[in-house]
Order: sequence, then C-alpha cells, then structure tokens
Amino acid sequence: DRDTMTVFYDPAATVNTGQNTNVCETNPLIQLDGSFGGAATTVTWSGGAGTFSDINSPTSTYLPTQAEIDAGTVTLT
Repeated sequence: DRDTMTVFYDPAATVNTGQNTNVCETNPLIQLDGSFGGAATTVTWSGGAGTFSDINSPTSTYLPTQAEIDAGTVTLT
C-alpha cells in the first residue's frame, strides 16, 4: 500500500529598493525605483515619517518631512 504526494516549490521572493539617491532641499520629492519578483506578489514601503504617493507601488514617490530634510537623510525599505 503506497500514498503519493506532490510537492510544489515557489521561487523565492525577491525585492530590490533601487539605488540610493540625492535630492535638492528645495525640491525634495523622491522618485522611488523599486522592483519585486519571484514569489512576491505585492510590496509595501516602510521607514521614514514622510508621505508616499502609493505605499504599495515599487515606483511610488516619497515626500520627506522637514525634519528628514533638516537631518539630511532618510532610510526607506
């Protein structure tokens, strides 16, 4: 007597946040350039206290807060 089971493996999820970028203090809107693949079907940006145009889009824009601009840096993941 034998039982059979089929196992399927999904490809690993991959996410790329894009390159580091510099922006001008007087025009601080950041165009993000992320991507995802493999088993990943959605993405969500995190980090920062500013505003994303679409937190679930890999190519969203991000507007930093004045505190982030004054600090000169923000980390988004």
